[in-house]
Amino acid sequence: MDNYVVYCYLDPRKPGIFLFDNFKFDYEPIYIGKGKPNRPQRHLTLYKTTNNRFYSKLQSIIESGLTPEYKIIKSDLTEEKSFEYEKYFIELIGRIENNGTLTNLTNGGEGMSGFKFSEESIKKMSLSRLGKKHKPMSELGRLNISLSKIGKPSNKKDMTFEEIYGDDKSTDIKQKMSLKGKERVGEKNPMFNKTHKKESTDLMSKNTIKLFGEKNPNYGRKYKESEKTFDTWEITDINGNTLVIDNLTKYCNENQLNPTCMRDIFYGRMKKHKQWVKVNKITNNVKQKKSRTIARD
Repeated sequence: MDNYVVYCYLDPRKPGIFLFDNFKFDYEPIYIGKGKPNRPQRHLTLYKTTNNRFYSKLQSIIESGLTPEYKIIKSDLTEEKSFEYEKYFIELIGRIENNGTLTNLTNGGEGMSGFKFSEESIKKMSLSRLGKKHKPMSELGRLNISLSKIGKPSNKKDMTFEEIYGDDKSTDIKQKMSLKGKERVGEKNPMFNKTHKKESTDLMSKNTIKLFGEKNPNYGRKYKESEKTFDTWEITDINGNTLVIDNLTKYCNENQLNPTCMRDIFYGRMKKHKQWVKVNKITNNVKQKKSRTIARD
């Protein structure tokens, strides 16, 4: 079964009890849509570059300091069935033109997955937007979106398959990845028994810095302990305890930590790795040594 959903966007500025057959909403419904499970969330990005009454309403909700809400009302549908339900709910609730509350421009049931605009249409749309500026989001709107993300992982590196997709779906994805990998083994691999053209290998060879093996000026050399250079780091855990270390990689290897993740915290790409939440570099010895080496060369 295809994984299509039908969803309803709601206006949090207008609370109440909105009953339509056996369906109940806590806020006024303003839009019915259909698509893959990630489709509802995409509207919160599209409203910035698209101008119609639904996206205008989304923008006014966000500028008022609230976050637009949506509700999945039907899931695990085929695309054909999702079109039917979309038309059903639009007719049930009613568009603004029919004394309803929905901002939908049509009665639903149109569209096609995988549709792509022609190059000519893309150019026309691009030209039509030149010079147009959208109103910046209010500080209150930004704060509200920021607050809504508190407690949610900022980086999927920290999450397991199960946390991202759920237990049932993660198992299915892993099986698909395994089968896909087996399809590319041996003769099934499109590059099996093939070689690059000589022009390609010459170009790759030319663009590759050959510092491997004996061609490396430091080949076979053993550094003395006094010649090794490390930076000093200060790391802080979730309880506020700090620790100063001289060799981050060595410390990570000895304490079952990932040095890349720890550096990602330093560069702001991650917020947490195990119990560590803050990483500061106290010295720049390695960078200074590299600059001195380059200057001598």
